[in-house]
Amino acid sequence: MTLLPDCLSPRSAAVLRLLADLLLLVFTLLLGWMVWVWFDPLAASAAASLEAFSAQSFNFIYQEPTVTLGIRKVWFWLILPVFAIAATVHCLAQIEADPKHLRTFAK
Repeated sequence: MTLLPDCLSPRSAAVLRLLADLLLLVFTLLLGWMVWVWFDPLAASAAASLEAFSAQSFNFIYQEPTVTLGIRKVWFWLILPVFAIAATVHCLAQIEADPKHLRTFAK
């Protein structure tokens, strides 16, 4: 996992770590945005019912049941917003906690 950073100078390795952390941050932010658009909680709460929301938007996330259990799939998909938020916080903490990022660019 560290073959490439081990072959680089300390400055280049720090730049590579920062680049990887920033790319992960962009990914988690995009994932959070896509989950927000997919769940569309504002429109769902403004609709008269979830059935009306599904009929109006053709978004059946809140209505579609699992094939085997008969439970609505939304209960399983609710991990996606949790993951997006937790991963974004983790990326931000990783960027802030690694002092090598800041020292590399301060020179």
